[in-house]
Amino acid sequence: MSNAAELVVLTSQGAIPGVRELGPHSRVRPVHKVTALEETGSALEQRLANGPADLITVNPETMDDLIKKSRIVAGTVAPYIW
Repeated sequence: MSNAAELVVLTSQGAIPGVRELGPHSRVRPVHKVTALEETGSALEQRLANGPADLITVNPETMDDLIKKSRIVAGTVAPYIW
């Protein structure tokens, strides 16, 4: 899997075990490493300020706030439906 990618996921919902399952089930391209970081509040803001993430899972209110602060590009948000 030399073309496999690393996926960096920020989550504040305690979904780390499920997020780690994204790698083996990726439909876009193989992912050999999933780095899941549980961040909230100011730690989430700091993480977004210092480095990119491939996927962010937060509640809708937090997502809206991050869009208003230009931390997330509007129009790239997709609701998670269980």
